[in-house]
Amino acid sequence: ALGPPVVFYDLGEDNFVECPGIAEGPGGAIRPVAIDVAANGCTIAGNRIGYASQFYIGIRVTGWACEITGNQIASRRTEFNILGPIAIAIGIDQGENTAIVISGIAAHNTIFGFQHGIVCSDAFQLVIEGNVIDTFSGFAVFGTRVLASEISSNRIGGALAAVYLNNGRQNRIVSNDCRIGMTGITLFQEAGPQIAGNRLDDPKTDEKIALG
Repeated sequence: ALGPPVVFYDLGEDNFVECPGIAEGPGGAIRPVAIDVAANGCTIAGNRIGYASQFYIGIRVTGWACEITGNQIASRRTEFNILGPIAIAIGIDQGENTAIVISGIAAHNTIFGFQHGIVCSDAFQLVIEGNVIDTFSGFAVFGTRVLASEISSNRIGGALAAVYLNNGRQNRIVSNDCRIGMTGITLFQEAGPQIAGNRLDDPKTDEKIALG
């Protein structure tokens, strides 16, 4: 089966979203999302999103053939927390009925502050290109069970890991500029990756490229 037909339309364009503060406690297990898209064929463009809580997700997409482009997502947190927030989430937190996300694009977004950058799971043929990501010790691009996707021409600074992928296959990581982070490119249980032409400058550990 080829899946549902894709109807293209614009969603969430040129908005300013300032997320309210929420209590940091057990109730934070459910993540609030500033822009949450489950439809297919959407464009999420030109939005400005700000938040301070570790539980927020800026933009989440679980539909097919969506484009996330030209957004600015800023965290106001003053320290890093491994829980988040997460600027852009593709395919994550779908609950028990997880479905693969196909043919998504995240391009030319600006992500800044103490947070994780672009987090993907259960996705096929993604393009993550030309983003500026300064995560202040968060993961810049994190993917699990991502297949046949490309991560290219991103400018990444200060990340816990510039690119971290696990349990995927045939992913292409090329021409990224990664500076002053903890590690560069880390792949774990990935099959058939291509890694070429990346600049990995001044990582704080000796691991510029780690394969496991």
